[in-house]
Amino acid sequence: GLDTKIGNATYYAADLPIWCQVPQYILIGISEIFASIAGLEFAYSAAPKSMQSAIMGLFFFFSGVGSFVGSGLLALVSLPAIGWMSSHTDLGNINKCSLDNYFFLLAAIQGVTLILFLIISVRYERQKAKANGIGAPGRT
Repeated sequence: GLDTKIGNATYYAADLPIWCQVPQYILIGISEIFASIAGLEFAYSAAPKSMQSAIMGLFFFFSGVGSFVGSGLLALVSLPAIGWMSSHTDLGNINKCSLDNYFFLLAAIQGVTLILFLIISVRYERQKAKANGIGAPGRT
């Protein structure tokens, strides 16, 4: 690893080449494109003509709220009482952290969100089918 001394503190950095991080950033960028385009298209098509601009503004507002909540979650798990994101006995050394707990927490949050999304989307499709006078999909 790479040891960097700043003042009286020594920080430990991995000697990981930046090229190992490129695929992750590419995948994050692609997923953001797909999620944003699909969300904006749905918000635009589902909203009445007079509300389309306001709905798109709300879409971006809640995207910002999601980023703010994510930052809050990161600050929460960085507290000394939890200590998942930093080693409070050896500041700067991530080898003694519990990053796996943080990622399992994120996976659990995404799992709950997926279940909520599926429930809401099924209800939405049924409501839309009733409004159009068609039987609900998958039901006879």
